[in-house]
Amino acid sequence: MIPGRNIQSLAEASFDTWIKLYRPHENSHNSQVSYYLKGALVCLLLDLYIRSCTAGVNSLDTVMRDLWQQFGEQEQGYTDAELRQAFSRAAGQDLSHLFARFVDGTEELDLNPFLQPFGLQVTSGFTQLPPRPYLGLNFKSDSSVITSVDQDSPAQRAGLWAGDELLALNHFKITPTQLQDQLQGVNPMIPLTLTVFQQEQLKSVVITPDPPRPDLKVLEMLPNPSASQHHLCRGWLGVAADDPASVFP
Repeated sequence: MIPGRNIQSLAEASFDTWIKLYRPHENSHNSQVSYYLKGALVCLLLDLYIRSCTAGVNSLDTVMRDLWQQFGEQEQGYTDAELRQAFSRAAGQDLSHLFARFVDGTEELDLNPFLQPFGLQVTSGFTQLPPRPYLGLNFKSDSSVITSVDQDSPAQRAGLWAGDELLALNHFKITPTQLQDQLQGVNPMIPLTLTVFQQEQLKSVVITPDPPRPDLKVLEMLPNPSASQHHLCRGWLGVAADDPASVFP
């Protein structure tokens, strides 16, 4: 998860693209969010909402056709307000509350209320088992130099910074090629000692890992989908919600 999602709104991310997104620094992921990534998720949310509001008659495609007919064919630009109006027309209702929450605001994106009418849900999981306890440290591949430290993480609380080089874990040497395996072996809530070079000074810190944080999202079917959920899911994905072989090949 990107900590910056709680700091920068989607609208701000788009506005600040040229001065922030393309000029990243070690604290970027704590203060910024990619308008590509979040924009795609918000468009998914709006598409699902429009489909559920109109029983599958309209969708994000409707918005795009509307914008093309009004502006694209005439080679005219459009304002932010006109874009939002196009979404509201497609839904048949005012969508300003969704824009306030997910475009102008930083409310956490929970897709499940929007997927429920389609007989689907998102669940959380782990890419590897057993999952790794959370430290909040980020590295480049095959490197023991910290590239960034997550906001409010165990690593930040222990005083670790971007640019620190990890040398030892519980007094055993760390090697870049084995770093991930070595970190995999730590236990949550049990303090450990990390030895680092920080600004050319040797330093040891005690850090207590948090429990593992899910790093995987899985799209699943809800049990016993209704006829309405079948209809919406088929209109969206081309298959019914109870056809796992087609929905989840």
